[in-house]
Amino acid sequence: MVDPRYGQALYTYPCLLKDGNICLYVQILDDYTGSIRMVLSPQGDRLTLYLRKIEESLFSEFGGFLEARRI
Repeated sequence: MVDPRYGQALYTYPCLLKDGNICLYVQILDDYTGSIRMVLSPQGDRLTLYLRKIEESLFSEFGGFLEARRI
């Protein structure tokens, strides 16, 4: 897969963890190298998304976490 914004080749690996969380591991292998890790953690009526980026020159909009609640 090629990222439409930066034009870098991305390789993804999704997995379901034993605790019910969903992990998405994205490897950047092109002019730049690095990784983005995302973990979706559903808990009752809440969903938390954790992001960790290891590539400082691209993807500056990634980082931190987002928590949402169903109403």
